[in-house]
Amino acid sequence: MTKNSLFGNLNFGPVKGAHFSHLGVAVRNAEGTYVSYDKTKGEIVNVDLIDFETDNMLFSIPVALKDVRVGDVLVHNGSAVFVTGKSGNDISVVDVSKGEKKTILPAKSMFGFDFVTKYVSLIDFSGAGASA
Repeated sequence: MTKNSLFGNLNFGPVKGAHFSHLGVAVRNAEGTYVSYDKTKGEIVNVDLIDFETDNMLFSIPVALKDVRVGDVLVHNGSAVFVTGKSGNDISVVDVSKGEKKTILPAKSMFGFDFVTKYVSLIDFSGAGASA
């Protein structure tokens, strides 16, 4: 069994394919340009010209669902999503790759663990804290 089939939406290690911008983490949207989420304005911003690679500076780690906070960047069904709210186990997010606001309900593992994968930055250019 692979770690994903055993524990669900859990990954860890360096993140490939994401970039940093003045707003924090930037990911590719469906059109292939880098975008980020502006938490203060509630907008997706095209940062394709002012971003840089995050090799060895951005990592994915498992965190308990209870520790998810507004502003965190999670991985849900293979896409990076920005947390905009939380009520119980329901998490409101913006999926910048698809340009959608939605509510997600992360799956529990067959062992009852309620962990999700979160992006954590070694440095933060957005002023938002360690979780970019």
